[in-house]
Amino acid sequence: MKITVVLGTMIHGGAHRVACIQANELAERGYEVTLLLVVGALQFPYIISEKVKVEYALPAENLELSNITSKVKRKLLAPFYLVSKLKKIKPDLVISHIQSTNREAILSCWFLNIPIIACEHTSFNMPYGLKGKFAYIDRRFIYKLANKITVLTTSDIDGFYGKYLKNTSVMKNPGTFESEILITQEQRRKVVLAVGDLNRIHVKGWDNLIEIFSQVSTQHPGWVLQLAGSGELGKSKLLELARNKGVENNVQFLGAVSDVKKLLQNSSVFILTSRNEGLPMALIEAMSQGCTCIAFDCKTGPSDIITNNIDGVLVDDQNVEQMSEKLNCLLSDENKRRVLSEKAVISSQQFSKNKIFDEWDSLINKVLNRQNNERKNQL
Repeated sequence: MKITVVLGTMIHGGAHRVACIQANELAERGYEVTLLLVVGALQFPYIISEKVKVEYALPAENLELSNITSKVKRKLLAPFYLVSKLKKIKPDLVISHIQSTNREAILSCWFLNIPIIACEHTSFNMPYGLKGKFAYIDRRFIYKLANKITVLTTSDIDGFYGKYLKNTSVMKNPGTFESEILITQEQRRKVVLAVGDLNRIHVKGWDNLIEIFSQVSTQHPGWVLQLAGSGELGKSKLLELARNKGVENNVQFLGAVSDVKKLLQNSSVFILTSRNEGLPMALIEAMSQGCTCIAFDCKTGPSDIITNNIDGVLVDDQNVEQMSEKLNCLLSDENKRRVLSEKAVISSQQFSKNKIFDEWDSLINKVLNRQNNERKNQL
């Protein structure tokens, strides 16, 4: 069976990592998999199996995503090139990722009569401004043309998607790593770790994170805050904020990290301060490697992963004072960190690749069987 996984391009990001894991795992399970990028990538931050064929609808040259003209050109040309490429590949099924790419893929597959599963990676509350209006149109109308839409949490179905769409299913993100504790809390460095795109200051809550750490650092001078992720513009703004708060010597910017697993294994605490999330991959990964995790309980995501005070700590959404208080308690109590860490590893097993891709096998078969039955009825 031929499956084509469609992505806009390849950059560092949770959704892109999930798509790569999906392509690799489906190929391991015997599917003939093509990873199709709408715009070619200059580099691949994630490992792609030799069993996965990589194709581009548009070349990377002269289409830098940061250039406004290139963005417009991409939006105008992408659907035409995508249709052309899919005609050549002739997949039995397309699986697309991320809202803007989902739109292009759904319309292309509708035109070609190819079944498609479109994967959402954010909650409906995520986009802001004009982007949010376009996202609403896509999700409200374009998504109806897909055979199936997968969302990350039951809250998504209980809310917007359940109200407007009948073709939705919950599909959790798979964990990247095997769940294990190789380094105990006692052996770990005194590091509070956060991971994500530094340019997304508001969405990821980096402004609040600097404030929170400034409130606890004086009581815990041996601890440092590390931020792993790319984004030079965001880094410069956050560095200035750290200087203003007097913690610039205790805040470290690591840039994009190739060995995230090792980084997690050596960090004591993982913190998530996002204002919005889908189902945060970074949090799942942190729990699987035995980090003690603390997170704001934003509308979707963290509460689907953490059971409060059992395998991590949930804090009232954007309550900076409460987060500072809870983080201070964790840094002061090594035994509590150890207990939460051990439970986190066990809880993270619900996101194991075997479990999640057994569910994918089932969903793929259901979609194709229904498509085949509909075609037979039309004859």
